[in-house]
Amino acid sequence: MESHFPGARSIDPECPDVLGFRSDNCVVIECKVSRSDFLADRKKKHRQQGGMGRYRIFCVPKGLIKAEELPERWLLLEVTDKGICYPNFHPNSLRWYMNTEFRTKHEFDCRDLRAEMRVMYMALSRLTLRGLFESIYEPFNPLD
Repeated sequence: MESHFPGARSIDPECPDVLGFRSDNCVVIECKVSRSDFLADRKKKHRQQGGMGRYRIFCVPKGLIKAEELPERWLLLEVTDKGICYPNFHPNSLRWYMNTEFRTKHEFDCRDLRAEMRVMYMALSRLTLRGLFESIYEPFNPLD
């Protein structure tokens, strides 16, 4: 089961557009719509070291940037004007994160686990404040 927190916020300066959790993996997706936004992202302090996400992906309009412009270990997801997504990584494999060669090339080992946990905590706190926390214990069928 996966959890996604679009626009996840906590006390940390890093605020990814999407933060997804699955088992022991965490994926950050940063959406950029202009080259200047993409280039400015490199200067952010949390991009220099640490940062959230075992895997990190830039999601951009098709043709905005080239794969070779990506920071080391980052992945690219391009979206056409019709909303079709093209990943530059193992698009036909649901288990791409289990591929040792892929993990060696793209995994961030030195990530900010505390920041990831704070985002998860904030999400659970919001459920509590809205009186919805107990609902996480109800039976769940993803096919419903």
